[in-house]
Amino acid sequence: IAHRTSQFSHQFQRKMQSNKRPKLLPTNTTKFFFEKMEPDFAGYLFSYLHPIEVLTSHTRVSKEWNRLCKCAPLWNRNLSIVFSVKPKLIESKDAKETKKNQVPLPPDKIGVDGKDGEIKYTDSPLNAWKAWYRVYRNIKIDPLSRRIDKNVANMWHLYKKYFSENAPEFIDTFNRGATDEEVKNLENALGPMPESLKQIYQVFNGQTLQLSNNHYMGLLGGYEVYSHKLSTRMLSLQEGLELSQNIHSQAPGFMKQTFLPIFMANTRGAQKIFFCDLEDGNVYILSNYHQRFHDTKFAHAAPKELGKNSVLMWLREHLKRLQEGMYAIRPIGNRGHDAICLFPQSGNKCYTEVTRGVEITGSSCFLIENAQMGHAYSIRMRILGPNEEGYVSKEQRGFDTCRLETRTWVIEDMDGKVNTVEGKGVIGFFPILNEGGWILNRISDPHRQMLRARGRGEIKEAFVYQSCSGGVGDKGSISGKLNFIGNNGATIEVKVPKIIFEIPKFKY
Repeated sequence: IAHRTSQFSHQFQRKMQSNKRPKLLPTNTTKFFFEKMEPDFAGYLFSYLHPIEVLTSHTRVSKEWNRLCKCAPLWNRNLSIVFSVKPKLIESKDAKETKKNQVPLPPDKIGVDGKDGEIKYTDSPLNAWKAWYRVYRNIKIDPLSRRIDKNVANMWHLYKKYFSENAPEFIDTFNRGATDEEVKNLENALGPMPESLKQIYQVFNGQTLQLSNNHYMGLLGGYEVYSHKLSTRMLSLQEGLELSQNIHSQAPGFMKQTFLPIFMANTRGAQKIFFCDLEDGNVYILSNYHQRFHDTKFAHAAPKELGKNSVLMWLREHLKRLQEGMYAIRPIGNRGHDAICLFPQSGNKCYTEVTRGVEITGSSCFLIENAQMGHAYSIRMRILGPNEEGYVSKEQRGFDTCRLETRTWVIEDMDGKVNTVEGKGVIGFFPILNEGGWILNRISDPHRQMLRARGRGEIKEAFVYQSCSGGVGDKGSISGKLNFIGNNGATIEVKVPKIIFEIPKFKY
């Protein structure tokens, strides 16, 4: 029996490799054969067929074929071969059954530092196989013809799901996966790629953005602080290779031969580049101090202990922040381009204070590519609306609208030195807040910074502005108060929360 089974298996393998697929024809012999076949043997034998063929044929051969096509050994074997997914013994809630084989489903959330979040299980290997197969087909990968690690596939699947729900136009910026020829050309020039990085590019080979249209749709996101505005996109392998060659020709010895540029700011004049060292897999960012190569150094963009999987874990942590709402898609700049904003929008890196119904929220972002600016901070101000925690009615607070008059900042640097700064308005604006947004006119924008692009009217969102701390060093903080004038003439002093400046573990 073992000899005949081996011969039969080899015949199946040869047929699967040829253009002629095995045909599934019900006969009296096969009917008898299937009736006597054990599920374990069927799992081994049927695994030589394409799983989709097994699924589509199970209703048209026989009842026994149908039974065997759904057997657990077959789909456990397919899960192991195709996705490297194996069942796990889980404690059962049933007192009579202490442990039960459960198969992990694709995680729908990313955990801390890019690791898997909570994993759900199913006792049906077939349902698990279908769920994993849908993940791959969503990113247009056939898992049987192109072997992509399940963590890479699920990451791109979750990115695509996020963009589908929040900004579908981002999906159109991604290029098709890199071909074997493109990978080979790069490896011939720079050396072997870490396997996880290679597979990341085999799914999507960078982004194509245009300066005149969607140039703020970079995958990593960006910000605007005064004239310093950027969005960081994923480079294709060809673009990365050309940029690497240009740097080596213009500044020999500036960086290692194995450094591959993988992400770069897509806006003019912004020198922000991320590299992967193909030798050890670590991710680095170009830290540019004076806009000249010889005044530049590299800094780790992800913990160096991640090694060969650094890019994968770095991107998964970025995805986690999108899922949790720490990063979000919102208008950036005076013209309101939709982009992933790298100033935290929620979570423990967002700081909030409410005074008489006026909410001030702040967060910070480290501008490693521009050390002269140092840490940037973003301030959002608005009047809370009904049904929101901290809401105060117009009658209780004593005013309908309020206009910002002056500000007072208390800035503490890394050495504990405190500096107090006072001034009128913020970056030339004197925003007039009302419930639901703020009013844009010649009073709130006397220098017409935003009026030219948007025109007069009520903006249905919080007033947001960004500024920078200058030379506070590696860490520090900013806090203070804002003085508003209500439409009743009264002065309202609003507290600004203490915003912490620090150098993050993962840099984007």
